[in-house]
Amino acid sequence: MQVFPCRIASWCSPAVPEAGSRRFLRSSGDGATKQLPSRDGIVSEELISAGTALPWIDAVAFARRAMEVSLADYTNASARSGWVLFDRSLVDVVSALEHEEPGAIDVESLRMYPYHRQVFLVPPWASLFGVDNERRHSFADAVAEYDRLLVSYSTAGYEASVLPKVGVAHRADLLETYLASATPARNP
Repeated sequence: MQVFPCRIASWCSPAVPEAGSRRFLRSSGDGATKQLPSRDGIVSEELISAGTALPWIDAVAFARRAMEVSLADYTNASARSGWVLFDRSLVDVVSALEHEEPGAIDVESLRMYPYHRQVFLVPPWASLFGVDNERRHSFADAVAEYDRLLVSYSTAGYEASVLPKVGVAHRADLLETYLASATPARNP
């Protein structure tokens, strides 16, 4: 199994159905398993139950819940063969925790959960950005998170490639081309 964090357009507008990562992952015809982001369910669950583990109320509690979900996703993916693509990874969660609570987690612990060394990111895209009841952060917040992720992935030893701001089909083609020629090697 090769887990492959593939940070693609996670800041897309809810007004454009499947404009970002979910549509991208579904459109890739590379034979890889697509692990759609299950962390989105945390916000829905918390809103329904009037919980407080929400990024705009208690970002640390939200990140800790996201860590639990990410670990479960990683474990579930371990049973699969071939490439497994994730919209988000444990690196994202650690980056968020470090931002909110420096020193809260040992970054070295990420080495126990290696992903492929190559990570793809799409920068925040103003024309696709939007807010709704479940996504309340500003575009400036999205840009700041993206900038932190570039540093976090690099610090954790990953090679981040920024995908161009082009249509979903073109981005899918770029990723498929990479997967077709990539050697399944995890980050050391």
